[in-house]
Amino acid sequence: MFCLIHIYPEGGLQAIDDKMLLRSLTAGVNIMYNEPAITIDATPNKSSKGGKGEKGGKGGTRNKQIKYVVQTANYTINVRKFLFVAINTDDIRGGKVSGDFVDAI
Repeated sequence: MFCLIHIYPEGGLQAIDDKMLLRSLTAGVNIMYNEPAITIDATPNKSSKGGKGEKGGKGGTRNKQIKYVVQTANYTINVRKFLFVAINTDDIRGGKVSGDFVDAI
């Protein structure tokens, strides 16, 4: 026997978005509204050349490396920790957004 139960957070699914937004803003994340990405590229993972913190500990260099570069009409955004994207598949198929990150999707 199989039983399917739908469980939603208090406040509905919008509560998840609201909480994620609040946590992001509290952590100092810059959110660019109305700035559609033109390209999203992953940067090659380059190892640091010696020095303190090479293994990524506190004060090290690893967390400061750029992981993704997002280009909009007005900004070049260097992403160091986490990239959250919501891309319309029609925009990918229609060529409105490109880049090696998008190609990998």
